[in-house]
Amino acid sequence: YAADRQVEFGGADPAELIKAVHAKFTPFVVKLRGKDTDGSAVARVCEHFVCQLPVSDPASLAAQVE
Repeated sequence: YAADRQVEFGGADPAELIKAVHAKFTPFVVKLRGKDTDGSAVARVCEHFVCQLPVSDPASLAAQVE
């Protein structure tokens, strides 16, 4: 049960990262969009108030969300 899991997206264009999360059935994962920046797209997975390191690779993000 992952009700306390969030994925925060940031960067200039995180569309590929968002697709990686939406490709899996994750009904209890909250998706958040952070402020736009000029940097590369990143995502951070947080669970129970602890965040993993930011990732920019869709496959790495998909593995963290599982």
